[in-house]
Amino acid sequence: MQTIRDPRILIFIGLFMVEICLFMMTFFSSLTSEHDILYMLFARGVALAFLFIPINSTILSQFSGFELGQVAGLLNLFRQIGGSIGIALIGTLLARNTNYNYNQLISHVTSLNQNAMNTYNSTVIRFSNTFIKDIGLTNTATAAIARIISKKSTSLIQSFSKFFLLLYFLALHLKIKFVHQKKK
Repeated sequence: MQTIRDPRILIFIGLFMVEICLFMMTFFSSLTSEHDILYMLFARGVALAFLFIPINSTILSQFSGFELGQVAGLLNLFRQIGGSIGIALIGTLLARNTNYNYNQLISHVTSLNQNAMNTYNSTVIRFSNTFIKDIGLTNTATAAIARIISKKSTSLIQSFSKFFLLLYFLALHLKIKFVHQKKK
């Protein structure tokens, strides 16, 4: 912070890093490893440090004494309220979008769709051997469980990908506004 005179440079770097993380998260799938997710979360944490530290320093550097404590408290309050509203909003939209994606998947999976039946049969064969040995379920129960797991996980992953893409475009829009404001 002290070596760079203009904190907007650090904010720009932070926004750029957040954009990259969000864009890369749109490619998450059920095959994404834990390490890939953890590396992405680490990179996002570094990016947020590039955002929050310069923003807080810029705001708080304008005050001193009693006012500094008041402004720091208000800044923290607004960040907590904004984060809570954002989490609630995204959680609600994610749940709705997951249900929508699930219903879309169900509408395409019928016994008349040959691709769906091939996938269904290969999934049943793959899961049934493991489930029958470990849990002792019948083939019919195994098939039902495999269908439910497959459809729910696919619809949830599709919802996450859509929201990461939405957040990516939101971050891109903020960066463009930030750059445009910096030129003024």
